[in-house]
Amino acid sequence: MQTFDIAVIGGGPGGYTAALRAVTGGKSVVLFEGEEVGGTCLNKGCIPTKALLSMAKRYAEARENGGYISYSELAFDLEKADEIKNSRVAKLHENLTKYLASSKIVIIKAHAEFIAPNANIADSEKKKSVGGGTGEISPYFILAAGETYRSEYVVIASGSVCATPPIDGIEHAFSSDKLTKKITPAREIAVIGGGVVGLEFTSFYTAVGAKVTMILMEEKPLITYEKDISQTVGMLLKKKGVSIYGNSVVKKIEKTEAGFCVRFESAGEEKTVECDTVIDASGRRAVTEGLGLEKVGILYDKKGIYTDENM
Repeated sequence: MQTFDIAVIGGGPGGYTAALRAVTGGKSVVLFEGEEVGGTCLNKGCIPTKALLSMAKRYAEARENGGYISYSELAFDLEKADEIKNSRVAKLHENLTKYLASSKIVIIKAHAEFIAPNANIADSEKKKSVGGGTGEISPYFILAAGETYRSEYVVIASGSVCATPPIDGIEHAFSSDKLTKKITPAREIAVIGGGVVGLEFTSFYTAVGAKVTMILMEEKPLITYEKDISQTVGMLLKKKGVSIYGNSVVKKIEKTEAGFCVRFESAGEEKTVECDTVIDASGRRAVTEGLGLEKVGILYDKKGIYTDENM
């Protein structure tokens, strides 16, 4: 059994920055990540979407140049853009992995979960597994890839995944995680959701010439931001030809011969949108399942883990 001062569950920005801070402070650290270090941000979120948006912006600027640049043929190469995006993500991932390894952080590429105190632990460890009469467990025991690890403290940075709304036919929609891995060609798109993720994909596809319809549960895009930001974004999107339906609820996504039909209710009326691609950008949820939180008395619900003033 390997023993560490601190174990970090999750290798995204929250996890790897915590791990780096800990080793800088002289602690021994093990980092568990079941997929790729960098988490959603680097591999399926912020970095790939910003790369795509950067390329789409250049294309849109050339296309909307006011007539002073003449092209016999101007087209956005989605396949090439995907290659460039993937190469940038791969390079950043490579550099991050090397940096973490050089910082003497032990990286275990495997799903990690807590083991209940005193369960399947050697007798020599059992006496140490309940600390000070406070009710807190110390040390913690973590199972990953069939091996047990012991740690005095644990940082839970398990991140988030796409939340799948209870919509009939939602399996026909692309999640943001899938699209950032492999961008798909599309001419007419329905985007469900008006948050940051929905705005990014709407902006990208609009810039490369697709017709986009946004269907929002809220009144406007980016409704959680300041009012002037939300209003300005809505006006800019409409100016670029985006159709926006606020205060709407998607009821069903149907497969058709031509693509898909999205049925939704807006302002008390039943409406439909015909498209060849549906993007589910309805939000994300915290990853709490499969961590064994209940085995060590950590309270949580569908929104995440309960914390005190010290997290």
